[in-house]
Amino acid sequence: MELIKNFSILYIDNDKQLISKAKETFNELQTLHIVNNFEDALSSYETLLPDIVVVDLFSDKGITFCQKIKKLSPEQAIIILTAQKNIVIIEKIINLGVSKFLFKPIVKFDRLFQAIEAVCIILQNKLDANNLKLLKIKEEREEFLLGVIKQISHHWRQPLSIISTLSSTCSYKKEMGIETQINEDIESAKLITRKTQELANILKAIDSIDYNNIKIEEIEELIKVSNPLYPAQKLEV
Repeated sequence: MELIKNFSILYIDNDKQLISKAKETFNELQTLHIVNNFEDALSSYETLLPDIVVVDLFSDKGITFCQKIKKLSPEQAIIILTAQKNIVIIEKIINLGVSKFLFKPIVKFDRLFQAIEAVCIILQNKLDANNLKLLKIKEEREEFLLGVIKQISHHWRQPLSIISTLSSTCSYKKEMGIETQINEDIESAKLITRKTQELANILKAIDSIDYNNIKIEEIEELIKVSNPLYPAQKLEV
């Protein structure tokens, strides 16, 4: 029951005995919604967007309902209950891509409970796999970004050292009253400004990277143009 609590269920049935048993079994669940007709079923589905839909095909509208929700959500988990014996109709139902198929009468509600639980396990496994995949992608992106920053840091180690030296030298000369050529000061200021702007552009380019649609060629280009020896140009990532 603990696992089932994690998933929302829309149950469509007009069998009063089964509905009563469902309410009794799942009375703890806040995520179970019961509808007894297909006229309200679709609007309930669109409102709730349940993880699992349990459908008793007590009328021909049941198949149409399943077709509609599969069109809205192809991956929708559906459990079918039916007393139908016509093999053509049964094949049509199976071809909808349902998760479980139970023939009525369902004497023991345990059959339906176990079917719901089995589908919940499948859904939970999918969620776990997806979360693991997302975690791996996140770790790979972080490792990748650290690699890019390390490469750029290597490129900029010497230029930043030069900028720091120029800045310190200018400050020292001013403090000590050492005269400098005006052109020398201007060139130093221009170099500091230019290199600082180039670095700012590179960091801005890194910040704007779309890691969901990133291409290796774009990163290679970014690393290449981050090299201070590379001709200055506008970065586009």
